Amino acid sequence: MNEESPKKPEYKNLLVLEIKNGSIIISPPDNDPEASYPAYEVNKEENTKVEGEKKAINKLRVGDYVRVWTRTDGSEKEITEKIVVMK
Repeated sequence: MNEESPKKPEYKNLLVLEIKNGSIIISPPDNDPEASYPAYEVNKEENTKVEGEKKAINKLRVGDYVRVWTRTDGSEKEITEKIVVMK
């Protein structure tokens, strides 16, 4: 049988840097103070599934470590489908 494998997160083990009205900014942890790290802005919706240590989008906080699954809406915007908050 050829079953479709579960979709993997587009972003994993990232840190929430900023929470805006309609989006969150995530980045790899700043482990090397002399290195630069990319930051990614993903759009959030009220119906985004949140799992793990927190269960609602409004419970996310700066400093949370997350894995994020996204989809695109026909433009270049990435919209969160699911966020798993880790310890």
